[in-house]
Amino acid sequence: MSGDRTSDLIRAHGLDLEVAAVRPAGPLIAGRRPRRWAVWPVYAVAAALIGLLLLGPAATTLWLAVCSRPLLVTWCGLAVVAVALWSQLWKHDPPIRTFSAAIWRGRSPRWRSVLSSWIVRGGGGGHRRPRWQPAAWTVAVALFFAGIAGAAMDLNENWLGPYVRTVIWVLCALVILVVALELAWWSRAHWCPWQPLVLPFAVSPFVAGLAFRLLGEYPGARAPLPGISGERLWLMVLLIAAFAWSWLGALFALFRAAVAVIESDPVRLGYVLDAGSARRVRMRLFELMRPVFLILGLVVAVAAARIFDIILVVVPGSLQYTLDSATVQWWRLVSDPAADPGVAAAYSLPLVVLVGIAAWLLQTDVRRHRVGWLHRVPAAPVRPRRSVRGTAAVTVAALLSVGPLLALAAFSWVGTGGPAFTGRESVLRHHELWQAMLATGAVAVGATIVVVGLAFPVAHRLAAVSTERWWSRASVVGLVVLTVLPAQMYVGPIRRELESLGMPASSVSALILVHAAIGLPIAILILRGALLAPRDAGGAGVLVQPWTMVGRAAVAAWPAIGAVAVLELVQVWNDFFVGLMVSGADMSPWSLLLWGEARQFQENAAQLAAAGLICAVPPLLLLIVSWRRLLVPGLTGGFVR
Repeated sequence: MSGDRTSDLIRAHGLDLEVAAVRPAGPLIAGRRPRRWAVWPVYAVAAALIGLLLLGPAATTLWLAVCSRPLLVTWCGLAVVAVALWSQLWKHDPPIRTFSAAIWRGRSPRWRSVLSSWIVRGGGGGHRRPRWQPAAWTVAVALFFAGIAGAAMDLNENWLGPYVRTVIWVLCALVILVVALELAWWSRAHWCPWQPLVLPFAVSPFVAGLAFRLLGEYPGARAPLPGISGERLWLMVLLIAAFAWSWLGALFALFRAAVAVIESDPVRLGYVLDAGSARRVRMRLFELMRPVFLILGLVVAVAAARIFDIILVVVPGSLQYTLDSATVQWWRLVSDPAADPGVAAAYSLPLVVLVGIAAWLLQTDVRRHRVGWLHRVPAAPVRPRRSVRGTAAVTVAALLSVGPLLALAAFSWVGTGGPAFTGRESVLRHHELWQAMLATGAVAVGATIVVVGLAFPVAHRLAAVSTERWWSRASVVGLVVLTVLPAQMYVGPIRRELESLGMPASSVSALILVHAAIGLPIAILILRGALLAPRDAGGAGVLVQPWTMVGRAAVAAWPAIGAVAVLELVQVWNDFFVGLMVSGADMSPWSLLLWGEARQFQENAAQLAAAGLICAVPPLLLLIVSWRRLLVPGLTGGFVR
């Protein structure tokens, strides 16, 4: 075909016909008028679920915060306005974008000339900046720091400490992401077993914290660091180690799969390797991996900001006030019957701003990456080589990945009260545990069915619309906001919302709806990324029946559907925070049951280890079965192709 696109068009009777470059394939579809109303009930149910269980409770929390602490809300609003102003200035400031793109591509622009050009002339290259833009950048920066400083001063000393530690947790999540990407690139040509590395991803944070507490503070053993300060430092190390253990292996495996896809494309591989220095290679790799980095970064950042159950199980009650996070502090405010609900609502707002800023930084310029489920023949794969150093590193990594699980198995046999798998007190005879696991499984399966059934038609509709339309961009931004919205914004009023609808919050159906509403935004984002049409697809499929297109898209995007289902199953099975805040102890998921027994940690160490190991088996088996077939292609294939 020629380079001029208009030369391939045939105009006749007001129609523009384009010559097909490939032979048509597939069965013929009837050309009758499509019945788009057939899928509107699905859109309505999804919108009602998100509106009633996410947006409505979040708006209630915001209103309570405004009524209770208007000054804190004002400071947080200033920070949000500053970030929004940054976004608009970034769009309408070509020199800044050109300068940033040069840095990401590994070039080294001359700082003095670029700075003077930006301030005086507008950046060169034919771009003339209005005189107000440098002043607008200054105002945006001033507003942001004023909002952050004002919110910090408005928080008292007891409230500010948990937020500082939460910032540390979010930074740790970003460090884990970078380390996983670096390891994936470094080991791309080495042999690496994925099975032991991904196992921690399926383990509940509660069980992970339990395993690391047994490793670092086994009953009867002395702490390695003396004094209260030493014990606090040691517990913080255990918390960070448990969080890194839960995420590093899975992130490494996903990034390595994405790197393998890049290696199968000679053009993109040459673009990365031709950068020259190692720093430029890393910058170009990150540029290509940024869409994958966005999705995984959102998930890990939200997990770091909402860290809750690890702290409750690892840190003893006497030291939790010195090591708690913003989520734990908020839980204490909500649980106090004498506390003002508006105070707890206001306390959750800075966390929303923190996670929202992190999400905005991750999603910058991702929209320009066009993806789609295009079947392509990969190049000849690189044969992994086995070197002594690489084999030793892989062996150590595998041992570190399965070590806490082996520790749980060992502690369940050598506990202070004897083996936990034998005798009258055997955990296998713990009927309450099995009932709690069945109830949790019912909630997980029900929520997964609702999420997949509602998210796929909505994602298909969003993917079929041009990404240049304003409402398409607004929908994606809204989904990102709902994805990173901390649970504190909606789990407070959600119990009253369910009761107003005539549904007890402790029922199985109520928990299914709550978990489905929470999982819908990220599920729609993942499926939309898998179904997103190429730039020149336009309105492809507009004359096809909606359910026909949905069925064909499901066949093409089944790995993404499976990935969403597996992620929802694992997330709901391992949930602790939402079940505690929505249903309390009435529903009794297995994690709440173990939390009650963990209060006597010294006496119940063996039983806790055995029960945690048993509860970790279902998600472990599910992850092993679905990792290569569903999760890896579902989370990486649609974003890097």
